[in-house]
Amino acid sequence: TMRRKYKDFIHEMFYGEGNSGFHYGKYGPGDQGILNKFYQSDLEHNVLAPIFNAQSYLPFIHNAFIVHFQGPKPVDYVKWVK
Repeated sequence: TMRRKYKDFIHEMFYGEGNSGFHYGKYGPGDQGILNKFYQSDLEHNVLAPIFNAQSYLPFIHNAFIVHFQGPKPVDYVKWVK
């Protein structure tokens, strides 16, 4: 899906309706925002099973393949150091 829709994705990222810089309204900013906006219909119907996106703050999943650690981004650390 991503390879087939790459040109449309890039067009939406830079020229899509309702974009404000790299903020995509209710979908959020940056890479996560554009991915959520562009692939909204795919994401609604194809949600990953918890073993492929275990979150560190939720109960432990012993057979998880991917653990998603959420927290500060590098820019947050830069702000703190200054």
